[in-house]
Formats: sequence, C-alpha cells, structure tokens
Amino acid sequence: MKTLRSLKDIKVLGIDPATHSLAWALCVANRQGDVEVLDYGKIELVKQKGMEVKIRGIVEALPEVVAMSKPDVAYIEQTVYIQNYQTSRDLSYIVGASMATAVLHKVPIVEASPLVWKTQIGYNRVTKKDILAWSLTMGEKEAKKKASYERKHRVRRLLAERISSELLDTEKFDSDEIDAIGIATWGCQKEIEKNLEGVT
Repeated sequence: MKTLRSLKDIKVLGIDPATHSLAWALCVANRQGDVEVLDYGKIELVKQKGMEVKIRGIVEALPEVVAMSKPDVAYIEQTVYIQNYQTSRDLSYIVGASMATAVLHKVPIVEASPLVWKTQIGYNRVTKKDILAWSLTMGEKEAKKKASYERKHRVRRLLAERISSELLDTEKFDSDEIDAIGIATWGCQKEIEKNLEGVT
C-alpha cells in the first residue's frame, strides 16, 4: 500500500534547448509539492560553427551534468514551429542530441511542450487585447516594448513567487536558465501527480 509518507523526493532535470546554448536546471520536489532549485547552468554552443560541433558539445558536456545531478527524469522542451527553416532544423537536431544523450545515460525523458508547461505553471500569454489596452494608455511603440518585456519576464515572476525571490536577479539567472527552471518545475508537478496516484 502506497502512503504519502512512503513517497520519496524526486529530482527533475529541465532542459531548454536553443541553437546557441543548452540551458539546464535541476529541481527537487518533496512529497508536499514544494520545489527547490538545486543547481542550474548552461552549455554554450558555438554560434559560428556547424551542427557537428554543436552536437559534439552536447554529447561531451551533458553527460557531466547528468552524472553530477543524478536526476530521476529529464524534461526536455520540444522544438516549436519557427518560420525560419534553418533554425527549426538546427533546433530539432539539438533536441534530438539532448534526448539521445539522456537516454544513453539511463535517464528517462519526457517532452515538454512550451505552451503546456508554461500554462500549467500559471503563465498567461500576452494577448492582442492586452497590447491594444496598453496602446491606448502609453502609445503603440511603448505597448510593443511592454509586450516584449512581459513575454520574457512573466515566467520569471511566477517562479520567484513560487520558489524564491532570488530568481528575479537577471544577472544571476538569464532568461534561458529561467525557462529551464520552469520546465523542471513543471516536471516536478507532473511527477508528483504520478506519485500521488493510488496514495491512501
């Protein structure tokens, strides 16, 4: 019989792939659902070099992260549709290399849809209605600036409220690392939900 007391803490590695870097974050969730950031970082992928160099960077550096963090599962953000074919293709290779590396090191993987993980941690998208309302009070140019700022910082504010105000420090945590923390946080939520199934 599974009881709440018998549930173990779970460690989730969140990965936010980009063509220039691979941001990662290790979060742990306890049986009460509290989430803590244990570690985070970024694997830089050389912009000027070809895909072979980027993939080599991933398969050489990511195993070190896995060995150090010992996650129970890795949540990796899916490739999103981008109009630029070259960028979409490169991202798909980087995501694939990340997944393959995790699997080869015996870490289960889960794909994280950007829209799903953001929504399920409480993110509300900036809408055309929002931009129109801001335009009426501050002008169209400033409204666009505000929309860009909000898109970038809403996840940060949500995580700061939930985990630690330290996450508001933009010099310590860049936007890619914040997304990796968000992915890991959502992963913690999902794993807790799975663990609670059948608990008496």
